[in-house]
Amino acid sequence: MRSLRLALYPMVAASALLAGGCATQPGEPGSFNVAETAFADSSTFSRSYESGPEAACEAARRALLSQAYLITAATPTTVAARKHFQQTRDHHYEVEFNVTCVSNPDQTSSVFVSAVQQLYALRKTNSSASLGVSVLGSLSVPIKSEDDSLIKVGSVTLTKPSLYKRFFSLLESYLADSPASAAVPPGPPLTEALNPGEPEVPLVAP
Repeated sequence: MRSLRLALYPMVAASALLAGGCATQPGEPGSFNVAETAFADSSTFSRSYESGPEAACEAARRALLSQAYLITAATPTTVAARKHFQQTRDHHYEVEFNVTCVSNPDQTSSVFVSAVQQLYALRKTNSSASLGVSVLGSLSVPIKSEDDSLIKVGSVTLTKPSLYKRFFSLLESYLADSPASAAVPPGPPLTEALNPGEPEVPLVAP
């Protein structure tokens, strides 16, 4: 019996190693790590301009206003704006732009921008209330109802370079109208509006 147990030990150890080799490794499907995509070497979200940060942010504000974005907050060096879109009757999404302009030591400025997409779906919510009736005493009658309301189902930072390219192109067109302002390097003329298109992530099914 002892010799049988000794013979089984290598088989058990080999099975354990095989099971460990089949485990999901970092980078494989199903083990996505958000941190792995952070701090990539990309200029998608920033540009430099030969103007002060105030002038750059004012151009960004005008660019967003021209595309029907609602300005929700603004300072001389920051701008926040949002716009609502409707994909279907039951699915809506909202895009919010956040712009920050900072000065550089060489008298230029850098503009940093990020766009966040909020996803909403129409849901039915149950609500209840009670109605008091005084008939020879106190009688409480429960009342139930269903209301439709938009529920937030997801949020994602937009990363499509084409969206930010269009934003900076429009910003540069407004910045060029201000005295002594020029982009570094100059961007192409704007050909499309600041419409993010279809949501980058699928909406949660109702």
